Amino acid sequence: MSTTPRSKHGPSMEPSIEPSRPAARTATVERGSSPGAGSGRVHRLARSTVVLVLMSAWLTGTAAASTALLSVDTPGWVAGWGGGLVGVVHTAVVAQRVGARTSLWIALAVAAAVGAQLSDRPWVLAGVSVLTAVISGLAAVLLTRPAVTVLGTVVEYVLALSVAAAGAAAVAGLNATIDTRRYTLLVVGLSIALAITLVWRLGVGLHGLGGRGLALSVGAALLVMGLLVYSQLLREYGSASVVEGVDQAVAWLSDNLRAVPRPVEALIGLPALVWGIGTRSRRPQGWWLCAFGVLGTSMLAATLATKELDPEVTALSALYSISVGLLLGLLARGVDLALDRRRGETGSGRRVLRTGEVSVLRPEPSRTRPLR
Repeated sequence: MSTTPRSKHGPSMEPSIEPSRPAARTATVERGSSPGAGSGRVHRLARSTVVLVLMSAWLTGTAAASTALLSVDTPGWVAGWGGGLVGVVHTAVVAQRVGARTSLWIALAVAAAVGAQLSDRPWVLAGVSVLTAVISGLAAVLLTRPAVTVLGTVVEYVLALSVAAAGAAAVAGLNATIDTRRYTLLVVGLSIALAITLVWRLGVGLHGLGGRGLALSVGAALLVMGLLVYSQLLREYGSASVVEGVDQAVAWLSDNLRAVPRPVEALIGLPALVWGIGTRSRRPQGWWLCAFGVLGTSMLAATLATKELDPEVTALSALYSISVGLLLGLLARGVDLALDRRRGETGSGRRVLRTGEVSVLRPEPSRTRPLR
């Protein structure tokens, strides 16, 4: 049997073993028409539709709940149901961002909102009002993204305040009968407990704190407890001269500024939020700062829980708290950035530093995707 000789320099005369159909299929894949491309487009379209529906519901609920604050001729139930709708949307945001079962939590939020409107028990409506303030504060923080520049930090700060303001309108729309002191303690306690739990769930853990972060977190916790405990003890057991001095200082501020910034928001919660937004772009410690930032957003959401306060004074007090919190937060951010830059210059830092700013080394998912 003889074999056909192969030319040394010419092409092989052996028949090709590659069929034509797979080649055509490969060419199709290379052109971008992969089998999963259609499903990917459908998934993106569905996600965009859900976001649009939630945004529309959020705007509608906020507008309806705001009728409780305006002199408009609308039925009383409009504000209540609007507040419940805002609470449902904020619950969906929190569930989506932490990677929980969104449909389950939406169903629970709807049940709570409907039960609060249909129940004749005041404590049910008060409980839903507390949860609405807490969930709104969490949603305000979880929707933020890390920022490198001062302008970006301010934009994220304004976004968080907008969500907290919608929560405040929702709480006003619910119009629950509450004890102000007990209501405040519940909002503060639940907010910080849930925020720490969620930060831990996001995978930050204590290893993300570091020495500086641990000191700051412990200091913030002690400051919160100190303010709450001291104010309570001062009211009940303080001497007459001390109580009179505090009342005179508050009266002087009220006479000259017409309002007084609230200490928890202005000195702890909102500065921690501003600082945390900037720090999250460089190290996971920023999420621990944002956990304390929930105190600021939740307390802002609870601002209108009672109708006993003058609306103008309440608005000015919130504005002062927001302004002081922003200034203190930017100051802390600048000092922290300078310390990181100094560590980088001496060779002890592990992060790459740019001229004037620190590069974003910890990108986070978009606002519509889970954080973990």
